[in-house]
Amino acid sequence: MKIAMVISAAGMSTRHPPNKLLLKLSDRPVIVKTISTFVDLGIDIFVVTGHQMSLVKNSISSSSLKNISIIQNPNYKLGMSTSIKTAVRQIRDQYDYLGFSNGDLPFISTETVSYLLKELNTFKPLLLVPSYNKRIGHPVFFGAELFDELESISGDIGGRDILKNHKNDMMILKVEDEGVIMDMDYYLEKINV
Repeated sequence: MKIAMVISAAGMSTRHPPNKLLLKLSDRPVIVKTISTFVDLGIDIFVVTGHQMSLVKNSISSSSLKNISIIQNPNYKLGMSTSIKTAVRQIRDQYDYLGFSNGDLPFISTETVSYLLKELNTFKPLLLVPSYNKRIGHPVFFGAELFDELESISGDIGGRDILKNHKNDMMILKVEDEGVIMDMDYYLEKINV
């Protein structure tokens, strides 16, 4: 089975400017820490850039991360959906599943993603999502049958409507990893920055 991870790194950080993807966590930019979660799992990684594309791209290329493909989203100002659609259009024919995660989710553990991938390979659900404390988190995996629907989304909500429309086909895996729901906005509010 061919699986790719798409990491959205195109947003404008309107809730916590400047660009939260470039903030340092453990001496690495947030986007680099996020990507490193997925690097050694045997899946292809695509990072969708938009806002401050050069800065984000340079932070990735100056790190030890290799074999990361960059996709540019020229319509990033129109919301999260444009990053998803841009990626799906470019890579859909090569994969059985596309996973999606946001660039500002640096706290997901590699072990959690490894577990999700194992279950994905075993059960092959249409949709697979992790859950922490009854809250759906990331990464979210969509089967190829949903790629057309992913290309038709709009606005700044990502694939939420698809999850609602296919809740009976969704495999929810409970995990003990708060990182699947803790984005940088939540983290910065939690530490009162």
